[in-house]
Amino acid sequence: DISSKFSYKKPEKITVLCENLTGYKNLIQLISDAYISGKRVGSVPVINLQSLNKKSCEGLLALIGGKGSYLNLLLESQDNNSIREVIKLWQDIFVQDTLFLVLQKLSEDDISLLVIHETVNCAIKNDLAVVATQSVCFLEQKDFDAHEIRVCVSEGYTLEDKNRNQSYDQHQFFCDANYMHKLFSNIKVAVDNTVLIAKRCNVELDLWVPSLPSFPVPKGSTEADYLRVLSRKGLDERLKKNNFDAKTAEDKEKYYARLEEELDVIIKMGFPGYFLIVADFIAWSRENNIPVGPGRGSGAGSIVAYALKITDIDPIPYDLLFERFLNPERVSMPDFDVDFCVDGRDRVIE
Repeated sequence: DISSKFSYKKPEKITVLCENLTGYKNLIQLISDAYISGKRVGSVPVINLQSLNKKSCEGLLALIGGKGSYLNLLLESQDNNSIREVIKLWQDIFVQDTLFLVLQKLSEDDISLLVIHETVNCAIKNDLAVVATQSVCFLEQKDFDAHEIRVCVSEGYTLEDKNRNQSYDQHQFFCDANYMHKLFSNIKVAVDNTVLIAKRCNVELDLWVPSLPSFPVPKGSTEADYLRVLSRKGLDERLKKNNFDAKTAEDKEKYYARLEEELDVIIKMGFPGYFLIVADFIAWSRENNIPVGPGRGSGAGSIVAYALKITDIDPIPYDLLFERFLNPERVSMPDFDVDFCVDGRDRVIE
């Protein structure tokens, strides 16, 4: 949202790419900020300009300009003073070698050629790199008609409506390298920079490794230790409440042996934090008079869940299997099916 700095009232669109893991984390934070505290245009969250600075944008590459951008509008009108202001804005946010000016040739008309010429001049004056891109909306040129139909359906127009907003053209297909080299044969560096940017973007993500928030535990303890303490204490309370003092030592031993077996599996698989988190918000719900179901699905087979009061079902008398819920032979995130009353679940989510 640049409306606070310029007279342009629409959100400005820029392309941001992650150069490294720092950039990826910063981008996640910026997107979260947009959803939590940013403005909205319809259902689309917009990042506040105040959220952008050199620190919050570290590790990111920015491509500014191109179809539909404020900079493009200024380049078309050759408003040099405003162009300098906009360039300075982005140079104050992104360090020099992470900022690129976009070149797009969607047609051969005079305006398109003028914008390219002015963009190159702007890059030279401000010591910035240019990069050739395409505002891609469909895969092949022949897909344009299908895309127009989709847009009409989305916006509630018919193809025959002469008053409809025709924002797209047939050149917005995915171009191969040969096509782009021919299109920008006189500005070869702009095409070469696409490869340079691709080589600079190196982010490795552990896509299938669970990433849980850290659960706060007492000083000197770990999540695993804390889970053992709470589980043993919880099972003591459960058995006492169920008058297990009158049961045989053999019966009680069966419960504690099962508890330790489950704890070993949970900790070995790296999920003590998950159990602590689920137990925490279920306990909060009960303390705040929000009805919670007794537990269903495979999670009801866990004695640890029963001890932590995640479920209210004792799995031992019913021969419920913990392995259906969590099994070291099939590594996947555990998934408790939790039912909250419709009148209070929004408070739990919050």
